[in-house]
Amino acid sequence: MIGKELHADGGTDAMENMFYSIEFRIKDELGKDAKEYRSWWNNISDEWNY
Repeated sequence: MIGKELHADGGTDAMENMFYSIEFRIKDELGKDAKEYRSWWNNISDEWNY
């Protein structure tokens, strides 16, 4: 849902910026790698395909 709203408002750049913010926060606070969750936003746009 969040990815769809971000894409509607700001396109793939907005999705990427939000994901990197989330990724860094997960790394800092939880010590885990969030890259595996990028695929949750697949199929929202053709440009975002992880």
